[in-house]
Amino acid sequence: LNFDPNDSVLYGVGYKPSERHHLSLYNTSDNRFNTGQSVTHLVWRYAPNDRQRLTLDLATKQGRASADEAEVKGQIISLAFDHGPVFVRWAQDRKVNFSDDNQNRLSLGLRF
Repeated sequence: LNFDPNDSVLYGVGYKPSERHHLSLYNTSDNRFNTGQSVTHLVWRYAPNDRQRLTLDLATKQGRASADEAEVKGQIISLAFDHGPVFVRWAQDRKVNFSDDNQNRLSLGLRF
């Protein structure tokens, strides 16, 4: 979930138990349209070496697509693997965009 930075409230904490592991917990809430949209992420990143990284993102969300619609609750799981500038990411998003729809995504990309 990505809100315009001027239209959201974000807070979180991070912890780096070692050079190769990083944990973060954060919440992003939309404050624009009175929809109650809020997403909380727990993210673990592990870098086995300097060229690779594994990321697991578990999230829970709640809110309404618009102020007059019913509230939905859903979960997200995302798993990503980076190798140098190339990445592949799979995600399963329940209640995508705060709708009744569910979505699976597979992304392949190049960081530059």
